Amino acid sequence: MTRTRRALLELGRPTMLVEIAEARGSTPREAGAWMLVSIEDVAGTIGGGQVEYMAIDHARQALRRGTRRERLDIPLGPEIGQCCGGRMILALTALDAALVAELRLRLDAARARLPHVLIFGAGHVGRALAVALGPLPVRAVLIDQRAGELALACDVETRLS
Repeated sequence: MTRTRRALLELGRPTMLVEIAEARGSTPREAGAWMLVSIEDVAGTIGGGQVEYMAIDHARQALRRGTRRERLDIPLGPEIGQCCGGRMILALTALDAALVAELRLRLDAARARLPHVLIFGAGHVGRALAVALGPLPVRAVLIDQRAGELALACDVETRLS
């Protein structure tokens, strides 16, 4: 199942943080990009393709073994079937309470930097538009004076006007 990173953090399941510690040459994502992997779920991305499949597999194996930390040095070339040609160092870290708190702060900071899209009117069209904007790198805010309409909005930021 695919969840948001925040939703996976809130589940409290054993989970690994997979973060790009270093990116050299041509890579699908930059250093600092991260994803979360549990036995059942994946949230976020480090760039997709074979490198991401490998990272998910290693993270799940580490969870099963009870490993707390692991580093992977992955060449992104014909060896793994990824054409980027660069190299990625991945840091895998099992979540604990302190790391969960840090990741929540990272998510909050990233959300605060997003451009706002203000949607006035929480009727069926406004709610549908807010949900449609969900996967995009914007912060959709549904605004209405009718508290009852705002209450119908699920997983959307709302403001009573």
